[in-house]
Amino acid sequence: MFSMRVSRLVSSLHLYAGLFLAPFVILFAVSVFLVNHFPVRPQLAESRREVTGLDVPAGVASLEGRARIQKLRPLLDRLNVRGEAGFIRHLPEEQRLTIPVSTPSSEAVVDLHLREKTAVIISRKTGLWRASVYLHKMPGPHLVNIKGNWVWTRIWGVFADATVYLIFLTTATGIWLWWLLRPERRAGLLWLAAGAAVFLGVVCALSI
Repeated sequence: MFSMRVSRLVSSLHLYAGLFLAPFVILFAVSVFLVNHFPVRPQLAESRREVTGLDVPAGVASLEGRARIQKLRPLLDRLNVRGEAGFIRHLPEEQRLTIPVSTPSSEAVVDLHLREKTAVIISRKTGLWRASVYLHKMPGPHLVNIKGNWVWTRIWGVFADATVYLIFLTTATGIWLWWLLRPERRAGLLWLAAGAAVFLGVVCALSI
């Protein structure tokens, strides 16, 4: 009786976790395909605007990393530029900061002139396909000292982590359910061994 209850619980976990995961798995699968096979990026339509009389935060040029981004965030909000800020280039000779800001559907570059207190903002819409690639790569392992400076990037990071944990769960429950089906054990072991052999073969080939 107890084993039947456990089996039903495992079966329910496997079913509903898999259904919840389906949209995320499809997103990651499609985005991997696009990363590998996306055609040459066409030139996107850009919009350009210039803003003067800015209240530039004092001492922002001397800061680095996340501290600089946090100092600039109120200014970016006033410029109506929202999203994840990337690596900021500081050109001390020209008293300029170049600030890339991105969301899944848009990209912007803010060219901030500290001395003149002006900014030139170039923005573009990226489209649905690039949005899926963006979500696949973010938050990512690069620039970890500044990544996650936009609230929605942090939220998406939680969903990405949850997707991994649920994949582990569905894999474990799937193996458990397969093991309960005695007639399928031999065939399942063969497929499991074949998958492991292919995986190890690819790893070895890439390691040479």
